[in-house]
Amino acid sequence: MIASYGSTIQVVETEALKLNCSVTGGKPLATLRMTCLNSNATPSVTKETTVTVYIELQVNRNNSQCICESNHIISGTQKIYVRLDVLFQPREVRFNFGNVAGERLIVNQYEEVTFQCFAESNPHPDIVIWNQRDEQIKMRKNTSSLHHIIHRVSCSDAGEYVCSARNMLTNGQGALSKLVLIVRCPPCPSPDTLKATKITALPYCDVTLQFFAQDFFDEQKKTVFEWYKQNVSLENDTKYIISSYGLKSNLVIKNITNSDYGRYRVIVRNSFGHDTHYYELQGKAPQQSTEPFTASTLFRVSVGVSSFTVLVIIMELCFWIYTR
Repeated sequence: MIASYGSTIQVVETEALKLNCSVTGGKPLATLRMTCLNSNATPSVTKETTVTVYIELQVNRNNSQCICESNHIISGTQKIYVRLDVLFQPREVRFNFGNVAGERLIVNQYEEVTFQCFAESNPHPDIVIWNQRDEQIKMRKNTSSLHHIIHRVSCSDAGEYVCSARNMLTNGQGALSKLVLIVRCPPCPSPDTLKATKITALPYCDVTLQFFAQDFFDEQKKTVFEWYKQNVSLENDTKYIISSYGLKSNLVIKNITNSDYGRYRVIVRNSFGHDTHYYELQGKAPQQSTEPFTASTLFRVSVGVSSFTVLVIIMELCFWIYTR
Protein backbone atom coordinates (compact mmCIF):
# COMPACT_ATOMS: atom_id res chain seq x y z
CA MET A 1 0.00 0.00 0.00
CA ILE A 2 1.48 3.36 -1.02
CA ALA A 3 0.09 6.30 0.91
CA SER A 4 0.38 9.96 0.05
CA TYR A 5 1.10 12.73 2.53
CA GLY A 6 -1.68 13.40 4.98
CA SER A 7 -3.86 10.49 3.91
CA THR A 8 -5.95 8.37 6.29
CA ILE A 9 -6.11 4.60 6.23
CA GLN A 10 -9.05 2.87 7.90
CA VAL A 11 -8.17 -0.52 9.36
CA VAL A 12 -9.77 -2.92 11.86
CA GLU A 13 -7.90 -3.58 15.08
CA THR A 14 -5.85 -6.82 15.20
CA GLU A 15 -5.78 -7.02 11.41
CA ALA A 16 -2.40 -7.17 9.68
CA LEU A 17 -1.38 -3.94 7.96
CA LYS A 18 1.30 -3.66 5.25
CA LEU A 19 2.70 -0.27 4.20
CA ASN A 20 5.61 0.76 1.98
CA CYS A 21 7.31 4.05 1.34
CA SER A 22 9.66 4.82 -1.56
CA VAL A 23 12.02 7.60 -2.60
CA THR A 24 13.51 7.89 -6.06
CA GLY A 25 16.58 9.76 -7.29
CA GLY A 26 19.44 11.46 -5.63
CA LYS A 27 23.10 10.60 -5.50
CA PRO A 28 23.89 9.05 -3.25
CA LEU A 29 20.49 7.49 -2.59
CA ALA A 30 18.57 8.71 0.42
CA THR A 31 18.06 6.53 3.48
CA LEU A 32 14.51 5.68 4.52
CA ARG A 33 12.97 4.84 7.87
CA MET A 34 9.28 4.14 8.64
CA THR A 35 7.77 3.79 12.10
CA CYS A 36 4.30 3.26 13.52
CA LEU A 37 4.87 4.16 17.14
CA ASN A 38 7.01 1.29 18.43
CA SER A 39 6.69 -0.83 15.30
CA ASN A 40 9.80 -0.39 13.19
CA ALA A 41 10.14 -0.95 9.44
CA THR A 42 11.82 -3.91 7.83
CA PRO A 43 15.22 -3.29 6.18
CA SER A 44 15.25 -1.08 3.10
CA VAL A 45 15.23 -2.58 -0.39
CA THR A 46 17.33 -0.77 -3.01
CA LYS A 47 16.76 -1.05 -6.77
CA GLU A 48 19.00 1.22 -8.82
CA THR A 49 17.54 4.71 -8.28
CA THR A 50 14.70 3.81 -5.88
CA VAL A 51 14.75 3.00 -2.19
CA THR A 52 11.66 1.30 -0.70
CA VAL A 53 10.95 0.49 2.93
CA TYR A 54 8.20 -1.88 4.11
CA ILE A 55 6.40 -2.27 7.41
CA GLU A 56 3.98 -4.97 8.60
CA LEU A 57 2.24 -4.78 11.96
CA GLN A 58 -0.73 -6.00 13.98
CA VAL A 59 -2.86 -2.91 14.39
CA ASN A 60 -4.07 -1.77 17.80
CA ARG A 61 -5.80 1.39 18.91
CA ASN A 62 -2.46 2.94 19.92
CA ASN A 63 -1.27 2.98 16.32
CA SER A 64 -2.52 6.50 15.58
CA GLN A 65 -0.13 7.27 12.72
CA CYS A 66 2.83 6.04 10.69
CA ILE A 67 5.80 8.19 9.66
CA CYS A 68 8.04 7.70 6.63
CA GLU A 69 11.31 9.64 7.02
CA SER A 70 13.85 10.30 4.24
CA ASN A 71 17.39 11.57 4.97
CA HIS A 72 19.78 12.89 2.32
CA ILE A 73 23.06 14.77 2.61
CA ILE A 74 21.80 17.54 0.31
CA SER A 75 18.00 17.72 0.68
CA GLY A 76 18.07 16.94 4.37
CA THR A 77 15.17 15.29 6.19
CA GLN A 78 11.68 14.91 4.75
CA LYS A 79 8.70 13.23 6.42
CA ILE A 80 5.35 11.87 5.30
CA TYR A 81 2.62 11.25 7.89
CA VAL A 82 -0.15 8.71 7.42
CA ARG A 83 -3.02 8.66 9.90
CA LEU A 84 -4.44 5.28 10.93
CA ASP A 85 -8.16 5.23 11.74
CA VAL A 86 -8.29 2.06 13.85
CA LEU A 87 -11.77 0.53 14.17
CA PHE A 88 -12.51 -1.56 17.25
CA GLN A 89 -15.58 -2.95 18.98
CA PRO A 90 -16.66 -1.95 22.52
CA ARG A 91 -14.63 -3.72 25.16
CA GLU A 92 -14.52 -1.33 28.08
CA VAL A 93 -18.01 -0.56 29.38
CA ARG A 94 -18.39 0.90 32.85
CA PHE A 95 -21.02 2.43 35.15
CA ASN A 96 -20.29 5.71 36.90
CA PHE A 97 -22.26 7.54 39.56
CA GLY A 98 -21.01 11.04 40.09
CA ASN A 99 -17.26 10.91 39.60
CA VAL A 100 -16.99 7.39 41.01
CA ALA A 101 -16.90 4.20 38.98
CA GLY A 102 -18.13 0.95 40.51
CA GLU A 103 -20.43 -2.03 40.42
CA ARG A 104 -22.42 -1.29 43.60
CA LEU A 105 -24.39 1.81 44.52
CA ILE A 106 -26.08 2.26 47.93
CA VAL A 107 -28.66 5.03 48.34
CA ASN A 108 -31.45 5.97 50.73
CA GLN A 109 -35.12 5.72 49.89
CA TYR A 110 -36.55 8.82 48.14
CA GLU A 111 -33.16 10.13 47.01
CA GLU A 112 -32.50 11.09 43.40
CA VAL A 113 -30.14 8.66 41.70
CA THR A 114 -28.11 9.42 38.57
CA PHE A 115 -25.79 6.91 36.96
CA GLN A 116 -23.98 6.94 33.64
CA CYS A 117 -22.76 4.24 31.31
CA PHE A 118 -19.58 4.82 29.30
CA ALA A 119 -18.28 2.75 26.40
CA GLU A 120 -15.16 3.19 24.29
CA SER A 121 -15.13 2.02 20.68
CA ASN A 122 -14.58 3.20 17.11
CA PRO A 123 -17.03 3.95 15.65
CA HIS A 124 -19.14 5.06 18.61
CA PRO A 125 -21.49 2.30 19.83
CA ASP A 126 -25.21 2.12 20.47
CA ILE A 127 -25.69 2.01 24.26
CA VAL A 128 -28.69 0.48 26.05
CA ILE A 129 -29.51 0.43 29.79
CA TRP A 130 -31.71 -2.39 31.13
CA ASN A 131 -33.40 -2.37 34.54
CA GLN A 132 -33.68 -5.16 37.11
CA ARG A 133 -36.76 -6.56 35.32
CA ASP A 134 -34.86 -6.92 32.02
CA GLU A 135 -36.76 -3.97 30.55
CA GLN A 136 -35.01 -1.50 28.24
CA ILE A 137 -35.23 1.89 29.95
CA LYS A 138 -32.78 4.01 27.95
CA MET A 139 -31.13 3.79 24.53
CA ARG A 140 -28.95 6.09 22.43
CA LYS A 141 -27.25 5.43 19.08
CA ASN A 142 -23.72 6.43 18.10
CA THR A 143 -22.64 7.73 21.49
CA SER A 144 -19.90 7.19 24.04
CA SER A 145 -22.08 7.70 27.12
CA LEU A 146 -25.65 7.42 28.37
CA HIS A 147 -27.09 8.51 31.70
CA HIS A 148 -30.27 7.63 33.59
CA ILE A 149 -32.03 9.43 36.45
CA ILE A 150 -34.40 7.90 39.01
CA HIS A 151 -36.37 10.53 40.90
CA ARG A 152 -37.38 9.55 44.45
CA VAL A 153 -35.89 6.07 44.35
CA SER A 154 -37.91 3.34 46.08
CA CYS A 155 -37.34 -0.24 47.19
CA SER A 156 -38.87 -1.49 43.95
CA ASP A 157 -36.05 0.24 42.02
CA ALA A 158 -33.41 -1.89 43.73
CA GLY A 159 -31.70 -4.65 41.78
CA GLU A 160 -29.20 -5.26 39.02
CA TYR A 161 -28.95 -2.82 36.10
CA VAL A 162 -27.11 -3.72 32.90
CA CYS A 163 -25.46 -1.50 30.30
CA SER A 164 -24.68 -2.99 26.89
CA ALA A 165 -22.74 -1.45 24.01
CA ARG A 166 -22.30 -2.64 20.44
CA ASN A 167 -21.23 -1.24 17.08
CA MET A 168 -20.94 -2.56 13.54
CA LEU A 169 -18.01 -4.79 14.51
CA THR A 170 -19.86 -6.50 17.36
CA ASN A 171 -20.88 -10.12 17.17
CA GLY A 172 -23.33 -11.41 19.78
CA GLN A 173 -24.69 -9.43 22.69
CA GLY A 174 -21.88 -6.90 22.89
CA ALA A 175 -19.89 -5.62 25.83
CA LEU A 176 -21.67 -5.47 29.20
CA SER A 177 -21.33 -3.76 32.54
CA LYS A 178 -23.50 -4.38 35.61
CA LEU A 179 -24.52 -2.15 38.48
CA VAL A 180 -26.24 -3.38 41.65
CA LEU A 181 -28.49 -0.67 43.09
CA ILE A 182 -29.17 -1.14 46.81
CA VAL A 183 -31.87 1.03 48.37
CA ARG A 184 -31.88 1.57 52.11
CA CYS A 185 -35.52 1.41 53.11
CA PRO A 186 -37.72 -0.24 55.75
CA PRO A 187 -38.49 -3.91 55.14
CA CYS A 188 -41.94 -4.87 53.95
CA PRO A 189 -43.89 -8.12 53.45
CA SER A 190 -43.40 -9.95 50.18
CA PRO A 191 -46.41 -10.08 47.82
CA ASP A 192 -47.14 -13.70 48.80
CA THR A 193 -47.01 -12.82 52.49
CA LEU A 194 -49.52 -10.02 51.99
CA LYS A 195 -52.03 -12.61 50.77
CA ALA A 196 -51.66 -14.69 53.94
CA THR A 197 -53.76 -12.89 56.52
CA LYS A 198 -56.35 -15.50 57.57
CA ILE A 199 -55.11 -18.92 58.60
CA THR A 200 -57.53 -21.78 59.34
CA ALA A 201 -56.52 -24.67 61.58
CA LEU A 202 -58.22 -27.50 63.51
CA PRO A 203 -57.83 -28.07 67.25
CA TYR A 204 -54.95 -30.33 68.33
CA CYS A 205 -53.08 -29.67 65.07
CA ASP A 206 -49.81 -27.77 64.58
CA VAL A 207 -49.84 -24.70 62.37
CA THR A 208 -47.03 -22.60 60.86
CA LEU A 209 -47.26 -18.86 60.21
CA GLN A 210 -44.74 -17.93 57.55
CA PHE A 211 -43.39 -14.47 56.87
CA PHE A 212 -41.13 -13.45 53.98
CA ALA A 213 -39.66 -9.94 54.02
CA GLN A 214 -38.91 -7.88 50.96
CA ASP A 215 -35.83 -6.10 52.24
CA PHE A 216 -33.30 -4.46 49.93
CA PHE A 217 -31.14 -3.16 52.76
CA ASP A 218 -27.46 -3.93 52.22
CA GLU A 219 -27.02 -5.69 55.58
CA GLN A 220 -29.57 -8.50 55.68
CA LYS A 221 -28.13 -9.92 58.90
CA LYS A 222 -29.51 -6.84 60.64
CA THR A 223 -33.07 -7.78 59.67
CA VAL A 224 -34.80 -9.00 62.85
CA PHE A 225 -38.27 -10.38 63.58
CA GLU A 226 -40.57 -10.13 66.62
CA TRP A 227 -43.71 -12.25 67.04
CA TYR A 228 -46.74 -11.33 69.19
CA LYS A 229 -50.13 -12.77 70.10
CA GLN A 230 -52.36 -9.84 70.74
CA ASN A 231 -49.85 -7.64 72.65
CA VAL A 232 -47.91 -10.46 74.29
CA SER A 233 -44.40 -11.10 73.00
CA LEU A 234 -43.77 -14.73 72.03
CA GLU A 235 -40.60 -16.64 72.80
CA ASN A 236 -39.35 -20.11 71.93
CA ASP A 237 -40.80 -22.76 74.24
CA THR A 238 -42.76 -26.01 74.03
CA LYS A 239 -45.81 -24.13 72.70
CA TYR A 240 -44.17 -21.77 70.22
CA ILE A 241 -41.19 -22.44 67.95
CA ILE A 242 -39.74 -19.39 66.23
CA SER A 243 -37.10 -19.77 63.53
CA SER A 244 -35.69 -16.87 61.50
CA TYR A 245 -33.02 -16.81 58.83
CA GLY A 246 -32.20 -14.05 56.38
CA LEU A 247 -35.49 -12.58 55.20
CA LYS A 248 -37.71 -15.44 56.39
CA SER A 249 -39.30 -16.10 59.78
CA ASN A 250 -41.63 -18.92 60.88
CA LEU A 251 -43.84 -19.24 63.93
CA VAL A 252 -44.98 -22.80 64.69
CA ILE A 253 -47.88 -23.14 67.14
CA LYS A 254 -48.05 -26.62 68.63
CA ASN A 255 -51.18 -28.58 69.53
CA ILE A 256 -53.72 -25.81 68.95
CA THR A 257 -56.45 -25.25 71.52
CA ASN A 258 -59.28 -22.72 71.58
CA SER A 259 -57.12 -20.22 73.46
CA ASP A 260 -54.64 -20.14 70.56
CA TYR A 261 -57.13 -18.71 68.09
CA GLY A 262 -56.99 -14.97 67.56
CA ARG A 263 -54.74 -12.25 66.18
CA TYR A 264 -50.99 -12.60 65.73
CA ARG A 265 -48.52 -10.08 64.40
CA VAL A 266 -44.92 -10.04 63.29
CA ILE A 267 -42.72 -6.94 63.31
CA VAL A 268 -39.76 -6.94 60.93
CA ARG A 269 -37.00 -4.38 61.51
CA ASN A 270 -33.75 -3.19 60.04
CA SER A 271 -31.62 -0.16 60.91
CA PHE A 272 -33.66 1.99 58.51
CA GLY A 273 -37.18 1.23 59.76
CA HIS A 274 -39.81 -1.43 60.43
CA ASP A 275 -43.11 -2.86 59.23
CA THR A 276 -45.90 -4.96 60.79
CA HIS A 277 -47.93 -7.81 59.33
CA TYR A 278 -51.05 -9.35 60.96
CA TYR A 279 -52.45 -12.88 60.89
CA GLU A 280 -55.88 -14.06 62.04
CA LEU A 281 -55.81 -17.68 63.23
CA GLN A 282 -59.30 -19.13 63.14
CA GLY A 283 -60.86 -22.51 63.70
CA LYS A 284 -62.72 -24.64 61.21
CA ALA A 285 -65.27 -27.33 61.85
CA PRO A 286 -64.22 -30.73 60.50
CA GLN A 287 -65.89 -31.63 57.24
CA GLN A 288 -66.86 -35.11 56.33
CA SER A 289 -64.23 -36.62 54.08
CA THR A 290 -65.35 -37.81 50.68
CA GLU A 291 -62.49 -40.29 50.34
CA PRO A 292 -63.57 -43.82 49.33
CA PHE A 293 -63.88 -46.60 51.84
CA THR A 294 -60.38 -48.14 52.05
CA ALA A 295 -58.46 -50.63 54.09
CA SER A 296 -57.22 -47.84 56.39
CA THR A 297 -60.84 -46.81 57.02
CA LEU A 298 -61.72 -50.40 57.84
CA PHE A 299 -58.80 -50.53 60.24
CA ARG A 300 -60.01 -47.48 62.15
CA VAL A 301 -63.52 -48.92 62.43
CA SER A 302 -62.24 -52.26 63.67
CA VAL A 303 -60.21 -50.60 66.45
CA GLY A 304 -63.39 -49.16 67.93
CA VAL A 305 -63.52 -46.13 70.18
CA SER A 306 -60.14 -46.48 71.83
CA SER A 307 -57.98 -43.40 72.43
CA PHE A 308 -55.65 -44.61 69.68
CA THR A 309 -58.47 -44.40 67.14
CA VAL A 310 -59.34 -40.84 68.22
CA LEU A 311 -55.70 -39.77 67.83
CA VAL A 312 -55.46 -41.30 64.35
CA ILE A 313 -58.63 -39.53 63.24
CA ILE A 314 -57.42 -36.16 64.57
CA MET A 315 -54.08 -36.54 62.81
CA GLU A 316 -55.77 -37.41 59.55
CA LEU A 317 -58.14 -34.45 59.88
CA CYS A 318 -55.11 -32.14 60.32
CA PHE A 319 -53.57 -33.63 57.20
CA TRP A 320 -56.90 -33.34 55.36
CA ILE A 321 -57.12 -29.61 56.15
CA TYR A 322 -53.55 -28.85 55.10
CA THR A 323 -53.93 -30.65 51.81
CA ARG A 324 -56.86 -28.48 50.80
